[in-house]
Amino acid sequence: MPRAFKKSELEAFQALANPVWVFDIDKQHMWWANHRAVELWNADSLDALLARDYTDLSESTRQRLANYQRVFKRGETLREQWTFFPKGEPKTVICDCSGILIEEGRMALMIEARPAADSEAAPNALRATEALNHTRLITSLFTLEGDLLFQNPAADRAFGRDIADFVSRFVDRDLARRALDDVLRGETVSIEAECQTLNGQRWHGVDCRLIRDPATGAQAVLCNRRDIDDLKHTQLALTEAKIRAEESAEVKSRFLANMSHEIRTPLNGVLGLAQLLKTEPLSPRQSEYVDYMMDSAKSLRVIIDDILDFSKMEAGHIELDRHPFCPERLFQSCLHLVRPMAQTKGLALRGEFEGDKTDLNGDETRLRQVLMNLLSNAVKFTDHGEIRFQAALRVPETGMAELRFTVADTGPGIEKRDHAKLFTRFTQVDDSLKRRREGAGLGLAIARELISLMDGEIELESQPGKGSAFSVRVALPVSNPVKKQPDSFDEDSQAELRVLVAEDNRVNQMVIEKFLKALGHRTMMANHGLEALALLDRHEADIALLDIMMPEMDGLDTARAIRGLPGSLAKIPIVAVSANAMKDDRDAYLAGHFDDYLAKPIEMDSLKKLLAKWSPVDRRP
Repeated sequence: MPRAFKKSELEAFQALANPVWVFDIDKQHMWWANHRAVELWNADSLDALLARDYTDLSESTRQRLANYQRVFKRGETLREQWTFFPKGEPKTVICDCSGILIEEGRMALMIEARPAADSEAAPNALRATEALNHTRLITSLFTLEGDLLFQNPAADRAFGRDIADFVSRFVDRDLARRALDDVLRGETVSIEAECQTLNGQRWHGVDCRLIRDPATGAQAVLCNRRDIDDLKHTQLALTEAKIRAEESAEVKSRFLANMSHEIRTPLNGVLGLAQLLKTEPLSPRQSEYVDYMMDSAKSLRVIIDDILDFSKMEAGHIELDRHPFCPERLFQSCLHLVRPMAQTKGLALRGEFEGDKTDLNGDETRLRQVLMNLLSNAVKFTDHGEIRFQAALRVPETGMAELRFTVADTGPGIEKRDHAKLFTRFTQVDDSLKRRREGAGLGLAIARELISLMDGEIELESQPGKGSAFSVRVALPVSNPVKKQPDSFDEDSQAELRVLVAEDNRVNQMVIEKFLKALGHRTMMANHGLEALALLDRHEADIALLDIMMPEMDGLDTARAIRGLPGSLAKIPIVAVSANAMKDDRDAYLAGHFDDYLAKPIEMDSLKKLLAKWSPVDRRP
């Protein structure tokens, strides 16, 4: 480690013709200087120089001193050009700077100054002047009051001599004054601002700071500008286009949500009446017609759901709901749901789950949506043969588990050139007027985006005439085992319930009343919330099913009013029955005064399960 110098050891530098001085960086004061340095610093004596206060340094000077320390600690030296003003006249010198240790081991800056004429400073100054004359950087020097001292040719072309002072060059004069005040406080200001130029208003990137005027030694404001007008207008146009696109996507999303509600309301009547017809004595042909009617209604519901998902994806509103789930139960559930569809077409359905019995953490609902889309497509496009549904789960000792599903069919197959088209929104491989299968062309596009959200992949292998195989692969974290909770109710063993229904649509009133009667329950029907409250004032109810959109008083206000009733009435289960089927709607209802949610169109099985869930325990058989 280098030793520390004493002042007495530096006296040898008194004989040098060049100024030499030592500055204590830590204590920020002059520590030693020879006679030439005293003259250069325009001090009356060495004691006067050493007594000067340097603690009120600008931020830029503090940063320079910190940089010196970093350089010196690496054992390096610096050479810089400085301008002094002894007796008020500028004197440019070349300073060789090095770091030494002084008393108590402090770091100090030792400088020897040589006249600029003895170096390459003069040629470099000429080069700097020439570069300044030809640069596109708009450079100006102002007094502390903002009056113009100097500007280069680029500034002449931008502002001329008529737009001379600092403030008048800005369109926003208040912004200019604040910037100048910040500079005078020693700050470096970097802003983007509209400026008043000879060519009209243009955006500039502006950098300002305090420097010494090399001609006078007085402080001055250096201002460098870059013309960024074209770039700024491009950015503003992109920002405006982004805002318009987001607004358009939001409007589209709201429109589709409203259309979904308007379609689901009559669809609830169609599907409900079809389900009621199935409970009546029907001839084989009539029963077949009703089955077709129900299948058509359910297909329409799938299309509505796909369009809603598409709109949410466009608006960036799709979010995954991750929670622990059992992959094998998900597999068996999908197999169970698709089996009746395969049997109807006379197709064999084979399923195989291979791998560890491990629970994972992920969005089970969205995975089921993807798998059911692939399975439904396989059944739809296969006229004979079989559907194979396979799953494989691999759990390494560390890291993520790999879950892979494969849906293979013996359908017509797909040409290689059409593979990409399958995952394009609103596109079908056969989009001619003669196509045999219906659909909106959204299912696979949505499936791919959902799997992409999970950082997974969908792959397709297919040969025309031999069939297709879709594979889904996702990597998910392992979860703690999910304990299957035993059902706290028996769907087929329910007490008779007094059900309050608030619904303004006459057809839907009839459907839900018939459903409830078929399930063995009593119904109190209201056309809106006010009537529902009036019925509760006269009769007791075990559960309330409230439509959301109703005249006079809607479902939200009705639920809030019920919660404010006295006694046990305030505690009855309240179910939101709505054609607003988006997840955000459901979450909002459950976060409010509702206990559960039932989406339209209503299916009798769903209603049966919901009522069994909320049936009072002490009244069950």
